[in-house]
Amino acid sequence: MEQISKATELGRHAVVIMDGASWHTFDTVQPFNNVTLIKLPPYSPELNPIEQVWS
Repeated sequence: MEQISKATELGRHAVVIMDGASWHTFDTVQPFNNVTLIKLPPYSPELNPIEQVWS
């Protein structure tokens, strides 16, 4: 998150979309005011393209 925050231009805001992995938590973005986390809802393979790889 630190790299994303630093790479985001001044006056811009970054959005990171994460799946429901247990290590993907909202507290990882707390120190950065220019990054927002959006977590995918559980059991939503249509929103996560990698889930379709094994089909």
